[in-house]
Amino acid sequence: MERMKSYRGGKHYRERAEECRVIAEVLRTAELREQMLTVAADYERMADLADKLSHDLRISEVQPVAMASSGSVKRRAA
Repeated sequence: MERMKSYRGGKHYRERAEECRVIAEVLRTAELREQMLTVAADYERMADLADKLSHDLRISEVQPVAMASSGSVKRRAA
């Protein structure tokens, strides 16, 4: 299975989350810091999802789809 060229793994999103946390440290207002930390948390969730997707894609590449016992594809009646 060919992966999309734009696919980004969990590492990418974790790096963005860390950047957001660093920026949050220098923001002057609590409201802005909170918003930036929320964005960081969102990136962490995206990282977790990307890792799960990557894992699921590896599993699907390893486990072939079950074929009919005759080895041919069954077609539905029209």
